[in-house]
Amino acid sequence: MSFVAVLIVVLATLAGCSAATRPADLAVATTPVASSSPLAGQVRLVRLAGNQADDPLWTPELDSTGFVTALAHSLADAGYLAPDPDKATVVVTATVERLDQPLKGINYEVTSKVRYTVSANGEIRDIPIVATGSASLVDHVVAAERLRIASERAVKANIRAFLDRLAAW
Repeated sequence: MSFVAVLIVVLATLAGCSAATRPADLAVATTPVASSSPLAGQVRLVRLAGNQADDPLWTPELDSTGFVTALAHSLADAGYLAPDPDKATVVVTATVERLDQPLKGINYEVTSKVRYTVSANGEIRDIPIVATGSASLVDHVVAAERLRIASERAVKANIRAFLDRLAAW
């Protein structure tokens, strides 16, 4: 087999490999919540729905552990998480409803839809967030890596939009 044929086989194999997200790449840096906010240090992340291993929403590029870790870190870094979850007065639940990913392409655009439910002082707010992320050849030459990067950006944008909604509470 010629060198070119071997190279094509290797590149085709690599292009089909899925790379897992890195929770650190999903966490969102944001402006800390004001200490006067009723949500400051009062949030408990109760549950993440849609996190079964056989759930088709969870792809090799996004798993439930990575998402919940990123959401928890983002809430903590912004100052929302309660130091003692048992004393939290605000409960957050997140349900990943959709992660639309292209099957192939040069430039990837991924859309994430997450429904957040926030319960505070007897009030329940349903906060659906739709966000997109993209990646191109400039980001990475391997297709699976571009898909991972676009997925991470979509989830990160989703978490950022949720934090923006909390800030406006």
